[in-house]
Amino acid sequence: MSFKFLYTDEKSEDFINLTEKINKYYLSLFGDQAIEYQNYNQINEKHYVCLVYKNSLAIGCGSFKIIDSETVEMKRFFIEEKYRSQKLGSKVMKKLEKIAKDKGYKKSILSTGTDMPKSINFYKKLNYKVIKNYYPYINYEEDLCLGKDLWICSTLE
Repeated sequence: MSFKFLYTDEKSEDFINLTEKINKYYLSLFGDQAIEYQNYNQINEKHYVCLVYKNSLAIGCGSFKIIDSETVEMKRFFIEEKYRSQKLGSKVMKKLEKIAKDKGYKKSILSTGTDMPKSINFYKKLNYKVIKNYYPYINYEEDLCLGKDLWICSTLE
């Protein structure tokens, strides 16, 4: 299967549509708790976005936002279920890490749920390590924060 990767920003209609799917997916998994987290996943500030297309259909995405002069936070990773297990999420992550590294950022952080083992394993395979929960996840025991130094980014395939 042939896939195309496109770089864009938070204003992309395809990105907005995929983030709505992400929100619905989390709502189906976690119910009302997911609604609270939507406040932490707004895309109304600058995001660097990578979209995945199969033909003309957007089937996946990932993004990062700037936290400070050294750190980015990876956000909104999603691949349509029927396209999972094809390393598309890894490719999106590596492409976004390269952009962040090329822009001079040194660290990447992210948050996922403690009850999402597939997500945790995905990030750990990409050399993310468990870190102390950062704001706004400090008091959320159901959150697991991970991070990595971008200088250890592997090369793109």
